Amino acid sequence: GGLNVVRPDIRQIVSLMRVLHHYTCASIEEKTIDPLMEFLYGHLNSTLQKIDDSQRACRMGCSFCCNNFVTVTTPEVLFALKSVKNQNSELVRSNTASMNQTTAGKTPAERGTMVTPCPLLENGACSIYINRPLVCRTAVSDDSALCERVYFYGSREDIPATYNHFGMKGIYGLALAGALKKAGLAANYYEYNSALDAALSANEAEFNWLSGENVFSKIAHDPEGEMFADQWNQKIFDEAFS
Repeated sequence: GGLNVVRPDIRQIVSLMRVLHHYTCASIEEKTIDPLMEFLYGHLNSTLQKIDDSQRACRMGCSFCCNNFVTVTTPEVLFALKSVKNQNSELVRSNTASMNQTTAGKTPAERGTMVTPCPLLENGACSIYINRPLVCRTAVSDDSALCERVYFYGSREDIPATYNHFGMKGIYGLALAGALKKAGLAANYYEYNSALDAALSANEAEFNWLSGENVFSKIAHDPEGEMFADQWNQKIFDEAFS
């Protein structure tokens, strides 16, 4: 039924991490990322349905935030490719490679001065909406005009979002990272364009990653250790698997 969005306590997060580890093991055994990601996104959707979205300005065709610097984990990228394979894969591959050349090595601050649309956008809408990453699912705003100023014109204004959405991104990201770490899989975060480009260029990326190969070893990433250097995060991991 999702998490308690008002006050998610450590027991809920510990339980979520354990369940995600169970589905990670199922994905490893079946050599498909589907069991893990279908549960993860389904559970997150149940949680988000508990949040009042009546004031949200986010609508189909409003894609200003799709020009943002985005980081993702390997399973999120692999699951996104499930939708890409049903499209014109050569065109997607070309668009992704071209955008990655534009954004490669750029910091979040540098990207804030650039208009860099996600290569998976089509006519202002996400072409992989059902399989979109965690950060995209929890990015909300109460003011689309302000989003346009921020993402198209480099305004330094703050996006008016809710703490609940931001908090859910952190909780689910932590639970996923802990589940992957326990299963012996890389739990690093990668810039989305570079990860998509690498995955589209690789052979059998999903099978190889679930077999223990770090398929993104050649691209820059945030070390998973940074997340668990935080004492609170490590405490949750220890509580889940001690």
